[in-house]
Amino acid sequence: MFMRKRKVQRFKFSVVVVVVVVVGMTMAYLFPLNVVDGRSMLPTLCPGDVILTSRLSKVNRGDIVVGFLNYDAKKELVVKRVLAVEGDTIEIQKDKVIVNNRIVYEDYTLDATMKQTMKETTAVSYTHLTLPTKRIV
Repeated sequence: MFMRKRKVQRFKFSVVVVVVVVVGMTMAYLFPLNVVDGRSMLPTLCPGDVILTSRLSKVNRGDIVVGFLNYDAKKELVVKRVLAVEGDTIEIQKDKVIVNNRIVYEDYTLDATMKQTMKETTAVSYTHLTLPTKRIV
């Protein structure tokens, strides 16, 4: 009787451990932690800031997104703000970003001065246009 009770306790413990591991791995995949490495998002995000991201969220204009770029077989984490989503038109004229024929006032930028221009273009399916917060281009 005592051995049987002990086996049941071990089984319950094993089930709890498996559930905790599966839930932990799922959470780590769906909501990964990332460390900001770079100054392009100042003052919103600083180098060394830890950010919790979600793989389940719909991306909207103004959101901060995390992605990976491959440079010379190395993955580099990039953190940017979304300025345009699918179907939006965007144009850049010197210091002005124009989305859907409206000037975007970016109070989160640091002395943003852009010297280039971009003719009006439309964001296509599954694309999002991003620019760094700190931009002196």
